[in-house]
Amino acid sequence: MRIDLDGPYYIIAAILLVITLLIMRKKFKHSGIYLSFFGLFIVYLLMVAKYTLFPITFGIPEFIDRELVLNSVNLIPFNQLMIENVILNVILTLPFGFLLPLVKKVKKNQVVLLWSILLPLIIETTQLLIGLATGILERRVDVTDVICNFIGVLVGFSIYRIFTSILKNFVSDNNEDKFEQFLNYIIQRNLLEK
Repeated sequence: MRIDLDGPYYIIAAILLVITLLIMRKKFKHSGIYLSFFGLFIVYLLMVAKYTLFPITFGIPEFIDRELVLNSVNLIPFNQLMIENVILNVILTLPFGFLLPLVKKVKKNQVVLLWSILLPLIIETTQLLIGLATGILERRVDVTDVICNFIGVLVGFSIYRIFTSILKNFVSDNNEDKFEQFLNYIIQRNLLEK
């Protein structure tokens, strides 16, 4: 038996997300902008789960070999280095570092540092637990992935910090007119292209 995160699961996830956003709007009075970023963050996390944890294949109990699963775990950093995997693992977690401060107030950089450690550990540990439970390792558990995901979160957060500092500079008291001109320019360009 094989479970994949697609088809009807998308519809169920979309319905649950809309219900959650409506409850957050009514009960907690969150703004539309916050709810947009929150919804985007949840969709991103679902995509991470889809590409890192699924499909889940259940083996025949008599043929489950948990020792084989444990032997396939790589605990040596950058062993069997594949540049493509390194780049993809960094890119995978960039959005997390960028979106996290948009859905959760980050007063200290240590919060992002903690999440940059926790997220990859959660992903790899879940992959290992699924492999041990099913006896089939669909994804290779690798410490290099943890390191690359860690870097990705930090790079994403750095991009967020650079982006917000540029915006703060652009929207300072002296530059309010420039920001409005900038937004109007974007709006006008969009209207002209239609």
